[in-house]
Amino acid sequence: MNKWLLLILSLNLLTVTSCSDREWKNPFDPKVSASTWSPGDLDFYVRRDTVELNWKNRAVIDAHYKIQRRLENGSDVFRVIDSTEQKFYFDIPEFTGSGYSYQIRSYIGDNLSDPGNIVTISPIPAGTVWWSALSDRRITAADFSDDGSFIAVIDEISVISPGNYECMVYGKTVSGEPVSWTYSINSSAASIDISPDNQSIVAGHFDGQINVWNNTGERVLSLEHFNNKTINKVQFSIDNQLILSCGSDSMLRVWDNTDGSLVWAQKHTHIVKTFDISPDNQYVISGDYSKNIYKWDMQTGAEMWNYQSGREIKVLKISPDNQKLAIGQINGNLSVLDVKTGLILWEGNHTGGMTFFLDFSLDSQKLLSAASQEWKIWSVGDGNVLIHGNTPDFIQSAIINRSGDKIALGGQFSNIFIINSDNGETELAIPVTDYVFNLRFSHNSYKLFYTESNNILCKWIINTWE
Repeated sequence: MNKWLLLILSLNLLTVTSCSDREWKNPFDPKVSASTWSPGDLDFYVRRDTVELNWKNRAVIDAHYKIQRRLENGSDVFRVIDSTEQKFYFDIPEFTGSGYSYQIRSYIGDNLSDPGNIVTISPIPAGTVWWSALSDRRITAADFSDDGSFIAVIDEISVISPGNYECMVYGKTVSGEPVSWTYSINSSAASIDISPDNQSIVAGHFDGQINVWNNTGERVLSLEHFNNKTINKVQFSIDNQLILSCGSDSMLRVWDNTDGSLVWAQKHTHIVKTFDISPDNQYVISGDYSKNIYKWDMQTGAEMWNYQSGREIKVLKISPDNQKLAIGQINGNLSVLDVKTGLILWEGNHTGGMTFFLDFSLDSQKLLSAASQEWKIWSVGDGNVLIHGNTPDFIQSAIINRSGDKIALGGQFSNIFIINSDNGETELAIPVTDYVFNLRFSHNSYKLFYTESNNILCKWIINTWE
């Protein structure tokens, strides 16, 4: 026999003999004690409507996660998250009046570990204030990210000395830390928008300036302003590549978000009050005080169609399914157009005054409109009023949640009303001290964001309900 073959056989026998003296344990074998692979390294950080899962043991980076959720009544629900990320977030289901306990296991293939951490979450009382913050001056513009992780507001200017003005910007970072910074400006903001990636803020001011900051307060762009006219609306494009603005100089402008250069501009015959960007980011529709509505190609600014309404345009909204355009007019009329052709599909009206607020449910089946003290929910398909109601005073913000089963109304009355959109019943009345603006549901509808002003102090508050 070859001497090299004998040597290899001898070494293999020695290895097997030496290993047989100690027990080898698969760390993902269900029989193995939890302490042998430290499932405690799987950490929870529980928020009001999300749980952060953090896996610290990098030696087992190819592990996947199985989360067991147990209701207080004893029923179990399993959710497998097919991910090896070190940290990620998942939504807590809408509370049903019971608490939840969570338990984590890791697995590879069919091998499931022993249980890891257990975390118990108790129900949150309806209308609970999650957190609030105060500005020492009146807030003029505010925006909230869809998930509520970042909030930005701008307050009024303060005259430090003749010709020297100061305005404060407030923000809240993804980590939850409040941030604020001061900048010199000649005018407060009339409009503000948070970028889709939550990294930037754009503000359009009363004197025509447009400024862009990152979320730590560094001003990264200052766009050229025109004619000292108010910027009525600014917004980032869906892909975060462009910034759109419209204003009292009758112009709609599109800017490059990288270097601030002007991509294209189109002129209306009167003040451009508002615009909306299509869900596919292919076009923008703008409306003015001279009754005109235009559809423009997003990249080139080419006109795609135009339409003239009966009265001045106050608000317009493109449906999430990219099929319809809702228009609110100064006389309380409401029109719904085919977004591809610009042809009217149906019309409705409010008798109480101007239609200021429009909002679609995510499935584009319901349309909420509000004017003066009246609100209505319409069937988008045929224009029938599904349900309607009134408020004690003027509505100044109205929204519908993604699932379309709740609306929120705020304004010049002593409560924010959360209303069931199927039966019109008020499910929750959140007390406030003065006018409410900028209502926004979080993406999962568990939180409500708003700004409140009493001309002395302004604050934003997050509320949650069952």
